[in-house]
Amino acid sequence: MLWYNLDRMTAEGKITPDSPPKTDTFPGKKQAFLTIFFFGLMLLAPWPAIKALAGMAFLLSLRIRALSRPRGMGLLAFVFCLAYIFSPYGLVAPSSGDMLLVRSLGRTPALLLINASLFVLALFWAWLAAGEVPASTHPKQKRSPLASLYPLLLALLLSAVNFFPLRGEVPIQGDEGWHIWRARILRDIISPAFRGSNLAITLGIILLGVVFWFAAKRLPLPIKAGVVCALGMAAGFLPGFLNMPHRDFILARYPFISVWLHQAGLMWDSTVFREGVYRLIPMLAVFAIGWFTMWALQKNGIQAAALGFGLAFVLTPNLYYHSTILYLELPALALLLVALYHLDTLLKEDFRSVRCSPGWYALLAAGFFKETLVFFIAGIIGLRLGHRMVSQAKAGRLNGKGVWEEIAAAFCIALPLFVYAVFRSLFIQVRGYSPSLSNLVDWGLYVTAGKALAVQFGAVLILALGGLIVGILNRRSGIVLPLLALFLIHVFFHFLDRKVYMGLARFNLFLFAPLAVLAFEFIAWLKRKKPLLLPVTVVLCLALNLSLSPLSLSGDKKPGWGVPAESNVREYTFPYGQMIDWLKSNRPNWPVLFACSFARHLTLEWYFEKAGYQPGSLIVAPSTQYMGPGFRHPRLFLPEYLAIRTPPKAATTAELHHSMQLARQSGYPLVLYHRQEGTTDISPEEQRIGRYRAVKAAANSYLSLVLYQTQSLPKRFFPYRAAVNWLKTRQHDQPVLIAGAFGKTRLEWYFNQADYRPRRRAFKLQSLGSYQEELKAAIARARNIGFPLVLFHRIGTSGEIPEGERLVDGYEAVKMFANPFHKAGLVVYKSLDRLETRPSPTQK
Repeated sequence: MLWYNLDRMTAEGKITPDSPPKTDTFPGKKQAFLTIFFFGLMLLAPWPAIKALAGMAFLLSLRIRALSRPRGMGLLAFVFCLAYIFSPYGLVAPSSGDMLLVRSLGRTPALLLINASLFVLALFWAWLAAGEVPASTHPKQKRSPLASLYPLLLALLLSAVNFFPLRGEVPIQGDEGWHIWRARILRDIISPAFRGSNLAITLGIILLGVVFWFAAKRLPLPIKAGVVCALGMAAGFLPGFLNMPHRDFILARYPFISVWLHQAGLMWDSTVFREGVYRLIPMLAVFAIGWFTMWALQKNGIQAAALGFGLAFVLTPNLYYHSTILYLELPALALLLVALYHLDTLLKEDFRSVRCSPGWYALLAAGFFKETLVFFIAGIIGLRLGHRMVSQAKAGRLNGKGVWEEIAAAFCIALPLFVYAVFRSLFIQVRGYSPSLSNLVDWGLYVTAGKALAVQFGAVLILALGGLIVGILNRRSGIVLPLLALFLIHVFFHFLDRKVYMGLARFNLFLFAPLAVLAFEFIAWLKRKKPLLLPVTVVLCLALNLSLSPLSLSGDKKPGWGVPAESNVREYTFPYGQMIDWLKSNRPNWPVLFACSFARHLTLEWYFEKAGYQPGSLIVAPSTQYMGPGFRHPRLFLPEYLAIRTPPKAATTAELHHSMQLARQSGYPLVLYHRQEGTTDISPEEQRIGRYRAVKAAANSYLSLVLYQTQSLPKRFFPYRAAVNWLKTRQHDQPVLIAGAFGKTRLEWYFNQADYRPRRRAFKLQSLGSYQEELKAAIARARNIGFPLVLFHRIGTSGEIPEGERLVDGYEAVKMFANPFHKAGLVVYKSLDRLETRPSPTQK
């Protein structure tokens, strides 16, 4: 991290950019080897725990103590290209034939023009925004012998408390399933470049870029970086090198740069189904926040207590919850924390000096990661313009040059987010923001928002209030009041939003940055005035944050935590993995109705695919209480299921009966019911609902799933009519054994309607597991009583008879009738021998 061991402040607190080091201060070969080793281990290790530890070791190994302007330009240009060129936003416009630019120039010229414009903009922005970050001139604080081990201890402690939560299942509702899908979509986008003949071209281009980078020693670094980026960009536009399904929605819904970071978890394995692999970057971002907290406190002479405060900060309920789930905010939050820590510099220094601040680089980078930072970015621009104009006017130095420099600073800060806003506004429609001023006079909303802040930030909020008071009393209003202003701007932006989003933890997450910086103020004051209270404060902070923890000891998340209002953004984590594995083994490919208030297809698809469940084709996920139109996923082919929405508060008898009624009407033999109880105990009232009975339950600490199975199949479930008509036409009056998993059959009506009355008997199968075992039992029974025909019920069929079921103990499958919607089939088996019909033992 750029900020670790990097402080460009003199003892008087002023920036000294006039005499920066002529060369960058980079680590030696041994340390560089460790950095590369840990980075490679993080990428290639298949185990989430090893990846996380390697990632934290990689961050700890970084030691960049200074940054020259050419390297700063290269760094900024690379980030811009990664965000808007290698994330192929340039392909969005040419894919739309309705755009004036495409109609005027054609697709290929428009493609080249847009990407060339982005590339030139990246170079100009990097040239304008980059500055030289000098090595630290601040006197080194005395450190305890164990201080160097504190980051390592923090990494181990954070890994321990996140060990189980990282393996928690993907919740329904929320957006984690969507972000996991985007991470896998990126693999689909770039995979053609590594297939077939493209692989040789890709490797050749990479080799050419490496040779050019090391051979062109006389070229300035920015030019070399620009040539290499241009080479990679041109290669990406070769025909057949990119696969871009749904490019507009996938790229423009959220900033795409985060998806590149998520590849550190997936690396080469596109079929990875370990939840912890996708949550690697949020956890590393929280570790970086804890590490920065310790560094900031150690600057003020706090040693042993710094580790305790670092752990307490990362266990802040809102951070702890989001460090174990894949969202985009945490990398941006880590950068925002660094920027606000240097807020005094960002607001007061001139354009040439401010570019030498690590906080400046952090602020520029943060704009690429999350669009909801817009009010922090706009607030910093506004506060800087106001402060700089007033201070220059008072000093009599307000002139055209100063105004243009401030415009340039505002341009550099705003551009990363502005480019994304342009693409988003042109190519996608998302939930709009309609501020409601009536919220300002609804006093209940203030109570809701206040409670949310208290629950979500715990000890950090209390320390921040202390820091605000101490800062004002110590005449540090120039630092604490801008932090308070940025805090309030963000709070009231979301306060005026829809009431269902009031106090939403994910929207409040960025508030941690100003709260943490204010908390640093209070802890530093406590160290100066009451040093003996530091250990007590650490213990109280840890105790308070742990008592407010949104996760159980087993790693399960509290249902709906962080969403005070009842809305469809609440997250619920059900034990899908355990239940779907059981379905795969015991009810292979049976159609299932998911009865819940939270139908969210992406999470269900994730666990179907993870289990390797037999493929189907139809996915129905209506958005209303009743069954509605279907939805077909563009990539996945999964078992058929139907998701219905019941009224919001689940686990009532009326809703359960409603679900069973819909299941029976639509012909589903299985119903998976979602309960808001963390137990597998089923009450007598829930054991049997109509013709459905409970056969399996699975639970975590808070929620459970109960599987119900029908006791008699609906008449229209199996293709009885076609089977009866075929038997009548081809087999005449030969005796037939009707083997069904549910014993008593519903064929009589069809036999009577067809005026077909052969000798027939029902045979109830005992096992519901292996179809081969059931089939052998039915064939044995038919042979025992001398029946030459067996009509076998099969659920989960795709319309073809498996190879192992074509010939069974002298009986051959001669005909199959399938219901493709319900995956239900009837197979007619005929004996290859002449059998003499014998009475059954009961008839004797």
